[in-house]
Amino acid sequence: MCGIAGVFGNQVGLDPAVVEGVRRMTEAQVHRGPDDEGWLQMEDLVLGHRRLSIVDLSEAGKQPMPNEEATVFIRGAQPIFVNNVIQNNAAVAITIDANSLNDRLVA
Repeated sequence: MCGIAGVFGNQVGLDPAVVEGVRRMTEAQVHRGPDDEGWLQMEDLVLGHRRLSIVDLSEAGKQPMPNEEATVFIRGAQPIFVNNVIQNNAAVAITIDANSLNDRLVA
């Protein structure tokens, strides 16, 4: 089971105390995700993620997951943190267009 912690609000990402607080919350969840960690810090959002690798042990599962252009950290892009697994990912990969997320689904 992965762990996610974060704070959303007016300019929270500019406050070092808030950023440190999210880091401490995420570190406290290391038992939920000892395999990796990921961070996202924007002006109005700070997120931390702990990863427990079960199905996908590759770097493709690092979070936050970027969009196809890898512009996840550009203001206006939509970063994604996921705390789930797609159980039928091989079947789903067949139905997804080869030019989209197909390469990022691991069977």
